[in-house]
Amino acid sequence: MTKQIIYGSFLMVGLFLSHFPILAQLASNQVVTIPFETCTITFDCGEVWNASTDLKEIQKQDTVYLELGLDNNIQGIEFSFAPKNSVAHIELFQSYETSITVMNEGPHLDLIDWKHHHSDWLPLDIQDNQAKSSIIEAPDWGKFPFVMPHEIVEAVRSVTDEERWIKLAEKCQSPNHYPCAVGISRLYFKLILWDKNQQAITKYVVLEIPMGC
Repeated sequence: MTKQIIYGSFLMVGLFLSHFPILAQLASNQVVTIPFETCTITFDCGEVWNASTDLKEIQKQDTVYLELGLDNNIQGIEFSFAPKNSVAHIELFQSYETSITVMNEGPHLDLIDWKHHHSDWLPLDIQDNQAKSSIIEAPDWGKFPFVMPHEIVEAVRSVTDEERWIKLAEKCQSPNHYPCAVGISRLYFKLILWDKNQQAITKYVVLEIPMGC
């Protein structure tokens, strides 16, 4: 199901509810610690609003989702790892996803469950259980698959029947033609934990990023 996100200057209508069955409220600008079963990962990405699970508990699932606030930092995130003795080697990869947003000055409608550009997985260097995420260059923020203008209108119609959004979408000649724009909506980190028997466990951390603000 396509999700609709509309922001005002101080109001967000709609949350990423499908990824947040447990809304564990986090304090602004706190360091995030995720205790996976064989490795604890710690990092600071700025303001975090909600998590998909209780981060005080050992995370047995494969993926943890974090919903970031407006005061976030997704460039050059510094990670630290505390692996258990059973872990012989750690690998970390980064990828991002872009989405279209339709802007109406302050408020905007984000097509975060429509089409996306998905970047390749980029390996990150780990030294002494420390790593830093790669800087995403400005041209990469606007990457998006080719779509026809009418497809954008149809995508907007699929999530709202409000005439103002449909009329705005009809003005978009391409994903990056105002009032449409493309931005990063999700940042993915893939953590591969190898044991001494060369058996691997893969975990994911997904950062949900507010658009258009």
